[in-house]
Amino acid sequence: MILCLDKSPDYSMLVSGAKDQTARVWAPDPEGHWRCVAICEGHAESVGAVAFSKKVDEKTGRPKFLVTASQDRTIKLWDLSKLDPNAAEPFKPKSLATLRAHEKDINSLDISPNDRFLASGSQDKLVKIFEIDYTPSSSGATGALRLLGSCKGHRRGVWTVKFSRNDKIVASGAADKSVRLWSLDDLTCLKVSLPIEVVIRANERRLRGTPTRSYALTSLVAANSSSRPRLMAWSSCGTSRTRSASRRWTTTRTR
Repeated sequence: MILCLDKSPDYSMLVSGAKDQTARVWAPDPEGHWRCVAICEGHAESVGAVAFSKKVDEKTGRPKFLVTASQDRTIKLWDLSKLDPNAAEPFKPKSLATLRAHEKDINSLDISPNDRFLASGSQDKLVKIFEIDYTPSSSGATGALRLLGSCKGHRRGVWTVKFSRNDKIVASGAADKSVRLWSLDDLTCLKVSLPIEVVIRANERRLRGTPTRSYALTSLVAANSSSRPRLMAWSSCGTSRTRSASRRWTTTRTR
């Protein structure tokens, strides 16, 4: 079973992570058929997150390295500098560094646009930031991962992390139904997007306590079993409007 995918910056290759404890790099041959060109072996359990370097080698035009994370709670850094997509047999990359990163399964990885930092999200409710030290060489590349700190605040497992393209910010989404923005300068939380039902309940309490006629949009709640999302609720301090399944509007006054 394949658990994760990532694309190279130039869209020429894919990497997949699977329950067979490997990460595999894929590239098209001259006829356009995709085939496995590299196999990363070394994890003790399923590979649940993969990430290509964001910059490519100036000579080859391919990603310089690859990072993988596993249910064995480790992160590995792999050297791709000697990968040849045209070779007859899949290349076996060298693992430059292995680091035990979390206390539970690692769900997500992302590399910063300058290839200097790595973010990871885990079931242990933490987002961790690492510094990537990768040095290419004709005799053999060297690399290391160094923990810079942890971002604490989520109440449940973190399922996704993503670097901003321009600012020193990392976004994370978790099973607590919130999205948080973290500063890379001091790893503090800059902003929290609360779960939608929490916002609704807070507004309902406010409506009951302080009736007024000023309108405020509280939520757009997406759909049910239908394929297209539908607008389910529009609330205000003076008027509550609900849209029925048949798309008819009914208006009721709240006091």
